[in-house]
Parts: sequence; C-alpha cells; structure tokens
Amino acid sequence: MLKLFSFDKLLEQATKRFQSLPESIQRELKESLENGKGILRQRDQMDAYLYFYGEIHRQKLLRAFKHLPESLQNRNISVIDWGCGQGLASMIFSYVFRTKSVHLFR
Repeated sequence: MLKLFSFDKLLEQATKRFQSLPESIQRELKESLENGKGILRQRDQMDAYLYFYGEIHRQKLLRAFKHLPESLQNRNISVIDWGCGQGLASMIFSYVFRTKSVHLFR
C-alpha cells in the first residue's frame, strides 16, 4: 500500500538522515547539488536538497500560490506537473488547494 507523507514529515525524515551522515559526506552531497540545480540521482542527494532548500522552496511556492484565484480552493481540479523533478511543488500545491488528482511527469 502506498503511504503518503506530508511535506513536513518528508522534510523531517530527510533532515534526520542527512544529519546522521559524516560531515565529509554532507559536504560532498552539498557540492553535488550544484546550488540546487544539479540532477539528483540518489536518495542521499534528495535528503541533502530537502535539508538545504526544502523550506526555502516551500515558502517560495506558498508566496506564488497566493496569487492564484481563491476559486481554485472550491473546485475539483487536476494538476499535471510536467518536469516535476521530485514532485515537491505538486505536494505543496495539493496540500494548499486540497487537490485529489495530481499527475507527475519527469
């Protein structure tokens, strides 16, 4: 069965895993992120990305979503997230607008 996580839970778990790594590995992972623009190929990189950029990413999206019409909150909508990467934007959008249908395309 698929277990769904909230963004907070995802961020919390990634932070714990990242902080448990030796500092030398943490530095290597941070460099591999290429200032948030690198292609993530392993879970440790995703954990590092969330550790360094997760909350910034969430706040940026929440600011952007404030400019969307409030009427989206009361409608049944589907989201197609093309080029979604890890799907963080869709996860946050889905939380804010209570969307039930999200399609991710990498």
